[in-house]
Amino acid sequence: MKYIIKNNSPIAFEAWKSAENPISWNALGSFMPLENREEGVAYYSKKELREALLEEQNYTCCFCEMTIANNSSTTIAHLDPREGDTQTERIFDYLNLMVSCSGGKKDDKPKNKPRKLHCDASQENRPISISPLSPQCESEITFTIVGKIYGLSTDAKETISILNLNIDKLNNLRNQAIAGYLFLDEDTTEYISLEECKKLIIYLKNTPSEQYRTSVIRAIEQLINISQ
Repeated sequence: MKYIIKNNSPIAFEAWKSAENPISWNALGSFMPLENREEGVAYYSKKELREALLEEQNYTCCFCEMTIANNSSTTIAHLDPREGDTQTERIFDYLNLMVSCSGGKKDDKPKNKPRKLHCDASQENRPISISPLSPQCESEITFTIVGKIYGLSTDAKETISILNLNIDKLNNLRNQAIAGYLFLDEDTTEYISLEECKKLIIYLKNTPSEQYRTSVIRAIEQLINISQ
């Protein structure tokens, strides 16, 4: 999980809220093309809100850092959960909104087994102790060199459990991403050099859109420690 700094709420979103005073999440409707909008009337949509959130998150899931796009597979997540479509104190608070991957809802269902949900799909209405908006998410949640996630505090362990970030699917995806950086060969037997590790750290810290970026950085840091 990476630390995310929120931008200011979009002006059009705030104008829509002021005009409509919405009391239900479903009041935020489908996208209306600009040419169909009536002058002087405030419009806003989930598609526009997703786009604003995606831009500040560099098109990665706020929880697992999977690459996501502005489509129906991307979920607008409430850090302080809402219940159903009823009004809660922070339901339209931009500081409470982020975007998450589908959380496995659209994965192929294993035979005679339920899907293993993660991220917002796993969180549901449960609050988490450590959010992507807190620096704690990077200081208290970390990864092994093969992509397994673990918490350094009780709050971190609880957050990982609620979001189900330690499932095999995500561990394997992170491991694959790490292997693509750390090894010179397809058999994953020869590590890159210490000098290449240091260059990669600089590159990744300046490339926030990389998928599973935090786990890759942690793995490279561990390889540097081993190599020195």
